[in-house]
Amino acid sequence: MTLDEWLEFYENKLGHKFNPFPDANFVFDAEKGFCVCKQDGDALLVGDVTGDGRYWDTFLQTMARELGCKRIKFGTYRKPGAFVRKFGYHIVGFIMEKEV
Repeated sequence: MTLDEWLEFYENKLGHKFNPFPDANFVFDAEKGFCVCKQDGDALLVGDVTGDGRYWDTFLQTMARELGCKRIKFGTYRKPGAFVRKFGYHIVGFIMEKEV
């Protein structure tokens, strides 16, 4: 798919516009989707990801190692249990939000 097609897929699935965090790395693969990430100290912070989850998990692990990161962190709009079972992540907290 093209980048525009992946973005449309992402936005339709989540119901909101794509809005990556500042200074993030944007990685696109026409076959696999896209990923947004950024180093923060000893962690690789992952923002938006869509496409082939196994591919992006391997990609992010490799990137984290190359950057000297000890962990990968992300939030999800989906049920987190799937990431625990499929990829070995651990739930360490919750992200809270309130409109003002």
